[in-house]
Amino acid sequence: MRSKHGIPDNHENLIGFTRVIIDFTFKDIIFDVIVTLESSGKGLGQQLMNLLKSHQAVKHFKLYCLPDTESFYADLGFSTDVGGIKLMRCIND
Repeated sequence: MRSKHGIPDNHENLIGFTRVIIDFTFKDIIFDVIVTLESSGKGLGQQLMNLLKSHQAVKHFKLYCLPDTESFYADLGFSTDVGGIKLMRCIND
C-alpha cells in the first residue's frame, strides 16, 4: 500500500515519509525524507522522492540536507547550484 504521505509496511506501520511544504506559487521545499533503519537501502527514499518530483503542479523543489546525504539527492537530479541563494539562521538567546 502506498499513499501520498508515507509508506506503511504489511502491518500498516509507517516505515517511510516525507515532510514537504508546497504553496504552488513561490516555495516548494522538501524538509525531510525519513525511512526506518530496518527499511533503509530498499529504495523507499527514492520512491518517495520520485513521487514528489512527479507532482504536475510543481516546477521545481528546494531541499535542505546534510552533507552526507548530498549524493543521494544529486542522483535524483538535485544540484547545489541554487543561483547564489544562501541559508541563514537566527539563534534566539
